[in-house]
Amino acid sequence: MAHHKQENYMFFKNLQQIMRQATILYQMDPNMLDGILKQGHDWADDHVSVAKENMDQVFDFIMNHMEDVPVPSNDNEHMKPLDFITVENKVIDFKEFVEINEKSKN
Repeated sequence: MAHHKQENYMFFKNLQQIMRQATILYQMDPNMLDGILKQGHDWADDHVSVAKENMDQVFDFIMNHMEDVPVPSNDNEHMKPLDFITVENKVIDFKEFVEINEKSKN
């Protein structure tokens, strides 16, 4: 693992993959996705719910171990800026992405 900076590099690779896949799914037509799920594939909704619960647990664990909460700013050297994504031409962070996704389910 000499070519990886972090010992737990797969943690970061998995986060990247989750973000990429979630962004792609989020940008798909909700009506199309709902139609697919209605064809006996509600297991996919269950898997997303479990994944969200797992991500919530990891997120809460990490946030509870941080002295400072990261903010999107380069002013503080010891804090890494948050990554942002664009959804419907609006720049949002991952928390907002999850909230928007929850609202679109209802």
